[in-house]
Amino acid sequence: MNFPFFNKNKNKKPESSIVQTIKSLAEHSNLFIFSDVAIYHHQNHFNIPLLIFDPMRGLYIFEIKNWNLKNLQNATITKKEYTEVKNNTLAYSTMRDIIQQKFKELLHHRIDIDIFNYLLFENLSTEEYNSLQEEIKYYLPEKNIIFYNLQKAEIFKKLELATPEKMTRQDTNTILGNLLIQYTIIEEQKLLFCNKEQRDFIDTPLAPLHYLYGGTKTGKTNILLLKAIVMLLQKAHKNIVIIKPNTLAKDLLQEKFLAIIEHAIIEIDLNAIKFLTPTEVINQHLAKSKRKDFIEQASFYIDTKLMKKNFYLADVVMCDDIELLPQEFIAYLKHIQKNRTLLLLSRESTDEAIQIHTLSLSYQNNQRIFDFQETNPYAKALHIIASLVKEQQNKILFVADTKNKEKFKDDLTSFVACSTTLIDGDKNLIYNNLNNLLLATYNDIVDINAKYVILLDTCKNIKHLQYALEIATDCTYILYEKPCERLLQLKDKLENNKK
Repeated sequence: MNFPFFNKNKNKKPESSIVQTIKSLAEHSNLFIFSDVAIYHHQNHFNIPLLIFDPMRGLYIFEIKNWNLKNLQNATITKKEYTEVKNNTLAYSTMRDIIQQKFKELLHHRIDIDIFNYLLFENLSTEEYNSLQEEIKYYLPEKNIIFYNLQKAEIFKKLELATPEKMTRQDTNTILGNLLIQYTIIEEQKLLFCNKEQRDFIDTPLAPLHYLYGGTKTGKTNILLLKAIVMLLQKAHKNIVIIKPNTLAKDLLQEKFLAIIEHAIIEIDLNAIKFLTPTEVINQHLAKSKRKDFIEQASFYIDTKLMKKNFYLADVVMCDDIELLPQEFIAYLKHIQKNRTLLLLSRESTDEAIQIHTLSLSYQNNQRIFDFQETNPYAKALHIIASLVKEQQNKILFVADTKNKEKFKDDLTSFVACSTTLIDGDKNLIYNNLNNLLLATYNDIVDINAKYVILLDTCKNIKHLQYALEIATDCTYILYEKPCERLLQLKDKLENNKK
């Protein structure tokens, strides 16, 4: 079919009213609808103006056209082009093969899913279509066309008529998680497709100073990685730096980043992204200033002279867990990135009038238990761990100050036969075996996962206590000899939230 106006306009334009109408179908249905979405495959990417996933039917791919009645009346058609259009069902002659190939490479087998092709006419009505020559209508079948004057119910009905509803629902995490890797979280080797809040953040260009807020298990850190990957795929920036509070957390995040890249089978410039700790950032600045008074992680501070000097760290800097970092360091990041982009992630909100995204949907286990006990903390902790090990429970984390952590390890070996690891957040992942029973301080627990968490010395570590209270998926034991006021306030808050 020879349409001289067939070439796609590369300049992104505002969504038409018909696209907005189609997107609104997702509000009260099980449809997933994406406009101007990319499918990434190796070093290539393919833009689709409109994509719909119906778990009960399959995938719908739309090619959007601004053709009008005059265009179609003046169109010339050859026999060969007729055949190509008919055999390929309108648009995207190769898109089906690309999608199936992507599924095959990621899942190691072809997937049984129907894929339907549609044209969306933004400037052609049903009545105008009916006035066209029968020859054109034959090769542009009405059943595969969405006209701009169709109402929501008519569009929905046309999509339903593509194929009967299946008895078995397709798994969204499997289909979209492998197709749209830019919205796919990998958690404990499972794929989780991002919710709308998360996708909206990934799709939104970053402001020069941008905040992302969200409570525990809202996916902040995961979509931080996905955002960085998308920016690298789009090649919108030369380089990106991601900052985590300590070395262990940095390594855990870098490991997760590589797992995403490996799963997605995409090619990006790995030299364009770096994972750093605050100490490494400051020492890079000191080195650039030809200073040799480098700092250690344990003696974290900001030299006031650095606040008066410019320093290029990266085009984009993303800093996670800012509530665990000194405010002086956040002020320092704002200083060095004042002419570039800075993204800050936190559980706590701010009154600053800048670009903010908030994640409200948490995947935390609402049935987890908080067990506050006024007792002999040390003896009770030994008893709890002995009981859990006897029941063959794993993923246990004990948190205390440095002195009690080290003493507890020595005594634990006399009471419980299990392998233990003294977590050191300032050391790399290779030196921290996370498969053992874990003993840590409050500064070491960033991004550590556990089923059971036992907290001592709670009143000494109020700043980090709230973070520690959110780690366990099953039960948190808070053990203390005498409660402080802040601890009692947290106890009342957690108990009231349970009621």
